[in-house]
Amino acid sequence: MEKEIALSSLHCLFTDATNEKNKNEFITLMLHILLAPFNDHEMKEVITYVRNVFFLHHPIEAKRIWVGLIKYAKFKKSNPRLSHQHDQKEIDNALKKEGEFVDAIAIDTTSIDLLEINFEDYEAYLLARAFVMVPYNLLDNEYYQFIKHLLPQVLEDLKLDENYSFNRNKKERNLHHESTLAIEIYIAGFLLNGDPQLSKPILKILATPALELPMNADRDDLYKFIAQTLNYVVLNLFDNGNSNSKPSNYKEQVANFWQLWEMLYSLVLPSTQKPFIVEYTLSSF
Repeated sequence: MEKEIALSSLHCLFTDATNEKNKNEFITLMLHILLAPFNDHEMKEVITYVRNVFFLHHPIEAKRIWVGLIKYAKFKKSNPRLSHQHDQKEIDNALKKEGEFVDAIAIDTTSIDLLEINFEDYEAYLLARAFVMVPYNLLDNEYYQFIKHLLPQVLEDLKLDENYSFNRNKKERNLHHESTLAIEIYIAGFLLNGDPQLSKPILKILATPALELPMNADRDDLYKFIAQTLNYVVLNLFDNGNSNSKPSNYKEQVANFWQLWEMLYSLVLPSTQKPFIVEYTLSSF
């Protein structure tokens, strides 16, 4: 309980920060928390708190943390953690290098080139973490461009097979189940809660690959990802509508939903494949 309270009160530290040195120390702390080996549930709670609370109170510092996480993803890809097969001195040096890098990016205010971000040069699970950390109301256009840039790469990655062997010659999937599930849930929330003028292009990016899949693609991981994301949109709206305490923006969610579903219909109608027919008609509910 104490840990949950502490992790949900981190924005108070920045409120009390009196100088830049204090802020840099707290940014370092936040980065270490976002990189900590929490279990999936705990990390989900941390990410939700950062997205819904921390960004609201400290948007400038939150963006520095977000940028730092992406920079660390690049560092991590080229500096993977050493296994127990290495000697302790090597492991200690690697951990020291890692800690020094986190300290450095905490005070680094340089921007990132969104167009260079990819799964080949950046650690995929950390990019997924940065993806789902973005607030639904998009305080900064750079966040939106990041989502538009990374989502097509997520969809392409799902076309690859997960590699459970030691054969590294085969191009393998970068994102694993925990990351793809987090992205599904996040996109569903973004579609319901975001500005329709921004969420419609995201829906188009999401749905378009399914229009090109064969008729028997219902077992394909890419199709499952797209269909499940749409299912989450419907489930979220259904749950919110039947809750004793509806979200304050529930009416906006309903309006957003029907705008998006009309757009989905316009995408599906010309297709001979007619994907998402179950999701579109809501017959699975």
